[in-house]
Amino acid sequence: MFKKLLLIGIFSLIANSAFAVCGAIPLPILDGTGASRSMSSATAADGNCKTYIDADTASQIHTDLTASIPTGANTIGKVDILGNAGATLDGPAGTAATQALTVQGVAGMTKLLVTPDSVALPANQSVNVAQFGGVATTTGQVAVSVAPVTATNTALVTALRPDSPGIITLGPATIANSVPGIQSSQYPGIATAAAYHYFYVVIISTMKVVEQITSLSDLACSQCGKKYSIFELQTFATCCQKPLVANYDLPAAFTKSSLRNRPATMWRYAEVLPVLEEENIVSLGEGMTPILELQRLRAKHELPHLYMKDESKNPTGSFKARGLSAAISKAKEFNISHCIIPTAGNAGGAMAAYCAAAGMKATVVMPSHTPQVFKDECVLYGAELVLVDGLISDCAKKANQIKQTMPCFDISTLKEPYRLEGKKTMGYEIAEQFNWTMPDVILYPTGGGTGLIGMWKAFREMQQMGWIGQQLPRMIAVQAENCQPVVHTWKGMQPNAKAYVGKPSLANGLAVPNPFAEDMILQVLRESKGFPIAISDEEMITGVKEIAQEEGLLIAPEGAALWKALLRLINQGSIKRHEKIVLLNTGSGYKYLENIV
Repeated sequence: MFKKLLLIGIFSLIANSAFAVCGAIPLPILDGTGASRSMSSATAADGNCKTYIDADTASQIHTDLTASIPTGANTIGKVDILGNAGATLDGPAGTAATQALTVQGVAGMTKLLVTPDSVALPANQSVNVAQFGGVATTTGQVAVSVAPVTATNTALVTALRPDSPGIITLGPATIANSVPGIQSSQYPGIATAAAYHYFYVVIISTMKVVEQITSLSDLACSQCGKKYSIFELQTFATCCQKPLVANYDLPAAFTKSSLRNRPATMWRYAEVLPVLEEENIVSLGEGMTPILELQRLRAKHELPHLYMKDESKNPTGSFKARGLSAAISKAKEFNISHCIIPTAGNAGGAMAAYCAAAGMKATVVMPSHTPQVFKDECVLYGAELVLVDGLISDCAKKANQIKQTMPCFDISTLKEPYRLEGKKTMGYEIAEQFNWTMPDVILYPTGGGTGLIGMWKAFREMQQMGWIGQQLPRMIAVQAENCQPVVHTWKGMQPNAKAYVGKPSLANGLAVPNPFAEDMILQVLRESKGFPIAISDEEMITGVKEIAQEEGLLIAPEGAALWKALLRLINQGSIKRHEKIVLLNTGSGYKYLENIV
């Protein structure tokens, strides 16, 4: 379930126009996208090992160093720059060769070393003590301390660009002649002696070796596929103004049998969830909600394979707990101290609860017409509650205004990439609870669409791992008649939902007039051979009462909308009575009594 994440970044610059190639040793580097690239190591005729940057990585040096030495981190002291014996290093104009250097580093970093060209790192990334002249190591891990330097092989220089703190300047003007993609104007700092020696740059950290529990590899724009780093705090894809999607190097060792004896929460699927370290998980026991057989409704309506997955059993009474557990866990991992969310109701309470559990400040922006219980729970969890006249779209505008006045991270639906990952666990659970077979149809109440998109993502991931077959369920998106932007777009009544104007619904979660992920919702419907449908508020009330009286379940009006949609679709012939049908009830009806009774 776990793999080690070594906190070491390796970079190299050269300042020579000629070198001889010898046997290559792959050395990992971390670039600004979080991707792992490799450099080659070569030995010249004089026996000194030299490292060069391939053309495709040369232009990444700025982001490499910025990502590894983030601006605003704690200053950690001097940086030793080691050259060849007898060589000299000159600092920027006006500085002395012995001037001390401070650098911004990640917590626990001790030294930044530029090693002599005679030093090569072994393939296992450990450092040879003798070659480094006294650098102590932990075998197979990273160097953790530095021995005193001597005058014969060391100079201390200022190597930070004053216009961009955190970027190391290591290039003489001639570097542009030897490495494609590097401009001398980018590296105005350190000129070497006439011989233009080669140097490795190694960032050494004393941070503990992390037991990485996830196979998360990168984030990608949902439209164009551009990659974004998982090691930087992300919101949405700025390239296309679309949601980001998490990708995984799905591990062969993660099998269905791996799940045996794991806790019955959504974190049983940790390998395909985004948190790096287990200690950052903020959990209140969310997930593994029951799938119920609706026996009386089955018999009454001749639906022998009718099921309901009941998300009201989650903490805070709704499926929102899943997404917020994942999102707040990642916020904790990035040391976020204050989160903000625009909400129609349930998401606000869930974020307030998980922020409380994580020790974070929470600000919830909610429509003023939302039932009082949703407001009360946010306040009880210690959140700041801001009420707005309008729908969730108006709350989003208010949240943006608030963000301009104070530092806080926005957890809006699909405006950050990790709520989606929590929601997708509903798909994993449906497969596991049905013994890795799929229903024929899933009806899902669709406002922002995160759960619909997430389940489909889970199905595709399980197919890649060979956990399920090729047959996937038709996905039916159920909306409120008062707010049905996806239905209108689907029917060609508008090009998209950006200008759609909706009205409030007693199903608060369905009153989302401008879903940010509309394109992704439509894609799921097309791929699954599904479609959207709209249900009136009056039908929802009838559905709540019918299910309560027939099955003893008090479900949310969003869930009741599924039941009424199913009956309509059965009568239309769009769903067959013999099919295996799952209704996904998203929350507890107790929160909606003010709207229903």
